[in-house]
Amino acid sequence: MTAPMPRSARPRRTVAMAAMAAMAAMTALSGCETPPLVERSLQAPPMLLLPVQQTALHDGRARFREIFCAVLQARAGTGCEQALVALADEPAAPARPVDLAPSRAGLQVLFVMGLASDCARNGDLVADEMLAPLAQQGYAARVLTMSGLAGSAENARRLRDALLEMPAADTAEPGRRVVLVAHSKGVVDSLEALVTHPEIRSRVAALVSLAGAVGGSPLANLAPDGLAHLLQEALGADCDPGDLQAFQSLKPAVRQRWLAENRLPPDVGYYSVVALPSPGRLSTGLRGPGHLLDRIDLRNDGNLLAQDQVIPQGTLLALVNADHWAVMTRMQASPKAAVRVLADRNDFPRPALVEAALRYVEERQFGASAQR
Repeated sequence: MTAPMPRSARPRRTVAMAAMAAMAAMTALSGCETPPLVERSLQAPPMLLLPVQQTALHDGRARFREIFCAVLQARAGTGCEQALVALADEPAAPARPVDLAPSRAGLQVLFVMGLASDCARNGDLVADEMLAPLAQQGYAARVLTMSGLAGSAENARRLRDALLEMPAADTAEPGRRVVLVAHSKGVVDSLEALVTHPEIRSRVAALVSLAGAVGGSPLANLAPDGLAHLLQEALGADCDPGDLQAFQSLKPAVRQRWLAENRLPPDVGYYSVVALPSPGRLSTGLRGPGHLLDRIDLRNDGNLLAQDQVIPQGTLLALVNADHWAVMTRMQASPKAAVRVLADRNDFPRPALVEAALRYVEERQFGASAQR
């Protein structure tokens, strides 16, 4: 009998191959014939969708639009109309000037990545695109690499450790606090860190959510037991497996129970950017999952429903015409050709979006005029 091949000697599949397999599975599930199990697992309770003015959210869309449009025009020489989604309930712009001088507030920016991001080396792509432009505007930034397959509790501990390891002079002094810019599951990990580890709150000024999985995703209900382990086996050394509880952490029942049982620290600012792409802006790799979510609500980004991307009692900054990947990561720069094929609707002015969010945070929490 032939001895089993040692794991270290097995051919390692690429991220692209795993992504293709996942896409094929989602596309099959989204076909015309929907198995009853899938229909039930996607079933959502009745939802009451209200205008922002009737919720506990602060509506920052009008002022953010002014800031973002000014930043985009200054940095790229283009307008912002195609990048932002305007709904009928968006207030009129306040028509205030936007100061685009480099920041002197000393804010530290820490990017917190999402599901399987380390497997695809998305942190490297974010660093390559974001850090230099932000540094030119006075923002010191870095990307935090955590386990893309670990549950939110484990990654919350990793985020805590990273914040406490940062020099106190860079975080605790007035005006030199950290702004977490988190994507997808990274928002879940960040919220759990702020609630579970109060020792980091004095170091964090704000959390900016880019398509955050705040309320979880119905797609997580479809993930079979052991899917995280299978992904880790397929992707090998590219992934830090952690406790392999990522999909469990993203189930809507888990997330919504957590939100009901935990009060977010009031001394941290919470800001939400919702990804809401038009039909032509959804990448090939997100169309299968997007079709599944369409059965609940057409307002989704290919991974998350729009209403699940909002941090309760925070500030809604914008609805952007970008899918779940495009809002954060320049996947078209991936060295893997298949990843570039899957992320074929990936162009979006991400550095301008993040700069505008930081300028909004400064203005609202620190007073922009005092910092420049």
